[in-house]
Amino acid sequence: MILATFTLNLASSYFLIVTILLAGFISFLCWLISFPGIRRVYNYSSLDGTKTFIEVRYAPVNPVQGNIAYYVDELLLGPIQDQGSPIFVRGTKVNSCFERDGILYVDLSKDLLAADPINTDFNKKIELFKRNIKHNFSYIKEIVLFIDGKIPFETEIKPVTE
Repeated sequence: MILATFTLNLASSYFLIVTILLAGFISFLCWLISFPGIRRVYNYSSLDGTKTFIEVRYAPVNPVQGNIAYYVDELLLGPIQDQGSPIFVRGTKVNSCFERDGILYVDLSKDLLAADPINTDFNKKIELFKRNIKHNFSYIKEIVLFIDGKIPFETEIKPVTE
């Protein structure tokens, strides 16, 4: 009788352990399948340009255009929240974006130079753009920015006014 009870308790214990391990494995598999992606942080300035606020989005693990190019595309789209303004004027596009030896080369369209009635300090905009990239991709040592294939002014960038 004692031997039968011991065998039954041992079998119950094994069943319980196997059930817990199987549930853990299934849970892990479900997490892998529904993995939200890589967490990316986006900094934008407020509509009045006085404050900076943060948005968190999840990027695909292996986007077709590459991680950095995907991030720059998303950054140029602007914030999801209503109280923020895009870094550059809407319509600014990425002509090319690639990284070599820790240096990121980004060529943006000339729409970047259009006058922005909300926030006109171009140097702040470019610093915010660079800070976003360096925060999310710590291996980037330097960012070289081109506008329509040309290096912008070295000292100060001025918007085109019409």
